[in-house]
Amino acid sequence: MNRKKTAKTAAKAAKAETLKRSLPVVHPYDDVEQWLGADFGSAPQPESWVKEFQTRIDNAFGVPGAFVLAWSGDRKYWDEFYTDWHSNGLAKADSLERKPLLLWHTFWVNELDYIYLHAPRWVILESHHPSQFVPTWDAGVWVSDKTMIGGRKQIRTIEPPKHFYHLHQTVAQHDEPLASGAKPLCCAASAAANVICYGKYRLPNEADLDELRKMRRWMDENNIQRPDEAVSTATRRRLSSLTRYYADQARRMQSRARRDFAMFDPRLMLGKSLEERGMNLSAREVEALVAEAMDRIDEEKGQEQHEIEMRKRVSI
Repeated sequence: MNRKKTAKTAAKAAKAETLKRSLPVVHPYDDVEQWLGADFGSAPQPESWVKEFQTRIDNAFGVPGAFVLAWSGDRKYWDEFYTDWHSNGLAKADSLERKPLLLWHTFWVNELDYIYLHAPRWVILESHHPSQFVPTWDAGVWVSDKTMIGGRKQIRTIEPPKHFYHLHQTVAQHDEPLASGAKPLCCAASAAANVICYGKYRLPNEADLDELRKMRRWMDENNIQRPDEAVSTATRRRLSSLTRYYADQARRMQSRARRDFAMFDPRLMLGKSLEERGMNLSAREVEALVAEAMDRIDEEKGQEQHEIEMRKRVSI
């Protein structure tokens, strides 16, 4: 290689290196290509660090364990569900799977196999008191399925879990929006790609603790049901009122499509009812509430039809 060509090659390499150094450094947890090659099951911080920040969370909210710091790859916090059933709708024991808290995308290998791709992030979870989910657990165990004998199939375990967690916050850094009320640029780009935006990786910090302090003050000042408390009488009244409201809305729909539509998007007909009642329910709890309302309607319809039949018999 002649000197002139060697000098040109060296200059090109130096220019490329300068350009590389000028580009922002991308954290591995923000590089989607890295997500494809790793499962991110282990937390990036030592257990001692997690315990120390958990203590700060407990102090910020004022109740130990009401909110829990967790790594998104920790499978013990993932949602459990069944994926295969017997003809009678009962779940096959070996088909119990777990779904990531922060599911970014599902890649289908073939018609049966798939791979979950989840975002590697810290999360803060709400820990719910047993009285808030055990009484309604049965309502979320089954869903309608016309292909099964009996018209339903089991999607969750019969026995409720000892602990139930609901995602409170994903710890992440999002871009600044261009205008007040606009979506952050990162969120807009993700929406265009039809994926959820989980922002950029960051460690939980004092700002997250401040939010928990504010939440506790707001709950205390407005007498709002806390996730860690046993269900209060006031909350039971609000739940009963909400169930009646949902049932009234559902009655206005055609009976054939009523339940399927309601269970497809349980929050749709609720509108601002949850917010107005100061209620913070998980998706599973909303599903259970809706299922209870639909069961009540079916029971009333059945009773009404029975009474009509009885009157017909008496009149004959």
